[in-house]
Amino acid sequence: MISFSLFILAVLVVALALFVWRARPDNTTNRWFAIFTVAGAGWVLGVAGLHSVSHLEVWGRLTFVSASLIPATLFCF
Repeated sequence: MISFSLFILAVLVVALALFVWRARPDNTTNRWFAIFTVAGAGWVLGVAGLHSVSHLEVWGRLTFVSASLIPATLFCF
């Protein structure tokens, strides 16, 4: 059940990123915020996948890559 709620949360965060980016796609701040939130959504998605029992290595790698992108995109934002 926890993985399902985390999947829903990841979808909502991606929707927020798309909403902000589509508001002003030419604005650099909106673009970096969208990239930052997508990296956060990737991390949440990876944690949700780790709660499942299949493909743990793939989910672990997705979690690591997304978590590595979060600080860099935050500084650019």
